[in-house]
Amino acid sequence: MKLKDISNDLYETYQTYYRITFYAVDSLGFPAKLIYHENILIKPERQTKKLKIDLKDKMIPFCRNGIFVGIETVRLEKVKITNTLHVTTPSVLHTHSKK
Repeated sequence: MKLKDISNDLYETYQTYYRITFYAVDSLGFPAKLIYHENILIKPERQTKKLKIDLKDKMIPFCRNGIFVGIETVRLEKVKITNTLHVTTPSVLHTHSKK
């Protein structure tokens, strides 16, 4: 995962965690059935730029059509939101590559 801290003085920023989920891929290329039920919670620090997640011991099945990886933002229990305009950080960067 590539991450970026987007803290700014113009708006409130809150620390965030991410939940990683794995789904089978249906015939149209969309996520289908959840294939791994263990909760994988990632807790990056704000200054983290690249995060490598070791999944070797997780035994995640790789389906015939591939797998769909879901990345869900999770708000920390201790965070008390004080206004309507806010951002969570670090943010996941969306990148494209030929691989």
